[in-house]
Amino acid sequence: MSSPHPELERKLQADQLPPGIAFGALYRDQGGAAHQVWVSAGNLPLGQPAGEHVTMSPDVSLAVFSCTKLLVAYAAMKLVEQGKIALDDNVADILPEMVANGVIQEDGSTRPLKGEVTVRKLMAHTAGLRCRRVQEESPTSGDHFFFPFIAEPEELWDYACGYDWIERLIARKSGSSFEDYISKHITEPLGIKWHFTEQQNDPLPQTGFFAGDSIQWIGVPEVVKASEPCGGAGGVGSIRAFMEVAGVLANGGVGVTSGARILSEASIKRMLQDELAGTGIVYPNPLPSAAPIALLDPKEFPVRHDRCTIAGEMNLEPLPNGRAAGAITWGGANGIYWSVDPASGTVCVSATQVMPFGHPRTLDPFLECEKEVLKALRQAQ
Repeated sequence: MSSPHPELERKLQADQLPPGIAFGALYRDQGGAAHQVWVSAGNLPLGQPAGEHVTMSPDVSLAVFSCTKLLVAYAAMKLVEQGKIALDDNVADILPEMVANGVIQEDGSTRPLKGEVTVRKLMAHTAGLRCRRVQEESPTSGDHFFFPFIAEPEELWDYACGYDWIERLIARKSGSSFEDYISKHITEPLGIKWHFTEQQNDPLPQTGFFAGDSIQWIGVPEVVKASEPCGGAGGVGSIRAFMEVAGVLANGGVGVTSGARILSEASIKRMLQDELAGTGIVYPNPLPSAAPIALLDPKEFPVRHDRCTIAGEMNLEPLPNGRAAGAITWGGANGIYWSVDPASGTVCVSATQVMPFGHPRTLDPFLECEKEVLKALRQAQ
């Protein structure tokens, strides 16, 4: 196929884009060989020293927020492969502190949880938790890990902090620290640099948010500065590194560049299963916004998804930009987006550092660039 690179560069020169943006795609030609294309534009302000900037590129280290979840999902599935946990294990048997505050009632009181909170439910956001960083009311609002549940397991889907508990589970069951386990089984075999924000020493680009037509820069928010690694949102890495992570999902469990097997094909297939089938749970479409600074008002969100897997959201029908049915997508609150089409082995990822997630000035460039890559692939067939 002809390279989509010139058209991608043109799209990243459009007006009203964030000041620093990068897009990359991984695709396979008709012979099955893997190729990557990268474009980037602009620069980002650094947190320290004040007034300094870094030129945006695929290799700039960024706080990637909820993109972290995919890497942590791999680690959990590796523990499953090793026989140290099962997806249907009751996590309260391993982490009893998780259910200590029970489930909250309409009158604000709590009662003990009745159902089992399994590994799978935590990863699929069906455990009955809500994201602790944006939960609006709680008698324990000062303690990150000890909010009560808002519902019984598999009563509803709610974007939640389950991956923070998965981080603790990995540390508890792996026999090593969470960071060491991630490094040994995922990042080192993939040949990428990756760490978590509590290990961060060098200055990161600031995160901003749209305030009308301008951007207010706020540094790296406290949301990703934690005393422990934060499995849901604490990852730090470049989007080139994240492309290698997402490529594992697109390549049957094998690193595209390194050739290292990270997970079995069976584990990847399991990650792509619809977790809502047979539960009666209606997937919120679009996601509700409990924190407008981090997630665009749902009435304005342009993309609809149908289901949720433990790897991310899944669309059952093709999207207007050409994304295939069965593709998986997720992202980070600060304008980072990724998609994987397991059938074709295609990965697209873009990064800015501007909230809220879903804002047209960050999401539209991703969708348009993804469209150009998918169009080039179709024309080559």
